[in-house]
Parts: sequence; structure tokens; C-alpha cells
Amino acid sequence: MEQQRQEPGKRAAHKPLAAEVTKLVHGNEGKRCINARYHSNLQALEQMRDAELQELFRDAPFHELLLEPGTTILDACRRAEDIPQGPKGCHMVSEGAVWINHSKTDSPEQVLTPGQHILANGLSLLRVGKKNFHIIRWLNL
Repeated sequence: MEQQRQEPGKRAAHKPLAAEVTKLVHGNEGKRCINARYHSNLQALEQMRDAELQELFRDAPFHELLLEPGTTILDACRRAEDIPQGPKGCHMVSEGAVWINHSKTDSPEQVLTPGQHILANGLSLLRVGKKNFHIIRWLNL
């Protein structure tokens, strides 16, 4: 509690409490959920099943999309989020408002690559803005 009082911005008291609540809600898999959601751990994200991801990111729509050769980051965003093709859509990606698998991307024309943009489980976690998550299952890998 002393550390919390001295540096409230570090949330020293909140983190253990959140970990315990997550463990109660998610059981023994709680740590993996915390790592996938809040610590940007890609390995934890890759190990999650579709149902677990949907539970963890409750408000995130689940999209099943075909991965076509040459699919760009902007294409994926547009298909999942209905971002326009033109300058506005490019601007969102270029300005760093788009994250794929917890990594900020600023190149709208970059082609999606397995291992970087597409996880081993065939999923991508897309975030547009601060809290707008989308789960994408690529159907034809």
C-alpha cells in the first residue's frame, strides 16, 4: 500500500487484485488471458481457442475472411471495420490508429504475412483506435 500511495500511476495495488479476479473468473487459464489481453503476449494469444478469444474480447466482432494473395493491412481493416478504401482509410493506418496482434502498423499497403500479421492459429487480432477490437479467422491458410 505504501508503494501505491507513493506512485499511484503504477497501480501496484490494482495489478495483483486484477490477477486474482481474472483467476477466479477464468480459472487456471487466467494468467494466459491476462498476458494475451494486457501484456501483448503473442504466444498467449496464439494458444487461445476461438471461444476463449471471444470471451476475452467480448465486444469484438468475429470475422471469417478469405486471405487472398497480396491482401494488405488496409484491405484487412476495410473488410473487418468498413474503413473506406480512399485517403481516410489510409490516413487511419498511416497515423498509427491500427494495431495487428498488439503491434502498431503505419503502412497501409504492407502485405499481410503469416507469423507477423497472422498467428500460427490462423487468427489476427485487429485493433482500430483505442478500444475497437476485431478477431479475424483467416479461412484459407
